[in-house]
Amino acid sequence: MASDRPVPYGIGSDTWPGLSRLAADAAQVARAAAAIISTGNDTVQDPADQRENLQEQLGDLRAAIDYVIGKNALDWAAVNRRRDRKRSLYERGIGEDQPPSPGERDDDAAGSPSPAPHGHGAGDNGRPAPHQHACPSRPATRSARHPWARAAD
Repeated sequence: MASDRPVPYGIGSDTWPGLSRLAADAAQVARAAAAIISTGNDTVQDPADQRENLQEQLGDLRAAIDYVIGKNALDWAAVNRRRDRKRSLYERGIGEDQPPSPGERDDDAAGSPSPAPHGHGAGDNGRPAPHQHACPSRPATRSARHPWARAAD
C-alpha cells in the first residue's frame, strides 16, 4: 500500500516542499519554448495552440515558484529584486548570450543583503526553514578551486 507521506521535495514535503514540482514545471516551459523555437515560422502546429500551451505552462511554473518561495521561507524581496534586475537587462536587450557592459552587473552582489547568519532562518511567515540537507554529507572529493569539478580518478 502506498504511503500517504509526501516524497522529499514534493508538494507537502518537509524537505524543500515543491522543489520537484518546480523542476517539472520548468521543464514543461522549456519543452513548450523549444517546440516554438525549433519550428520557427514553418510549422504544422497552429501558432495559437502553441501560444496557449506556453501560457498554460508559464502559469503552472509561476504557481510552483510562488509555492516554493512561500513554503521554503525564501525571501520574497530578494527574489523580486533579482527578477527586476534580470527583467531590466532583458528590456535593454542584454540577454544570456550577451555579457553586460562594464558598468552593468547581472549578479546579486550589488545591493543585496547577505543571507541570515544562521543559514536556515525564518522567512516572512516566522516559520523556520524546512530541512535543506536530505543527503548525508559526502566525503570531500571535489576540487577546492572549482567546487563543481569532479575529483580526478
